[in-house]
Amino acid sequence: MASCTYSVPDLNTSGDNLYGPRVCWQPFINWAWDAFDFDSGDWDEGFGYEAVCDNTRALCRTLAGV
Repeated sequence: MASCTYSVPDLNTSGDNLYGPRVCWQPFINWAWDAFDFDSGDWDEGFGYEAVCDNTRALCRTLAGV
């Protein structure tokens, strides 16, 4: 399995501080999870499955992009 390593740019410049908190709404997470066929195994090991509201992790940043 892959392990996620990453560097996060300035979260204000990237827009993550603006959009990131909006993905913490559970109905949105449920909708996106089904609509885009996310699988928990694709987002574990540091990618953000265990911390979906952490906008420094890939899952939150991906959902913010949705």
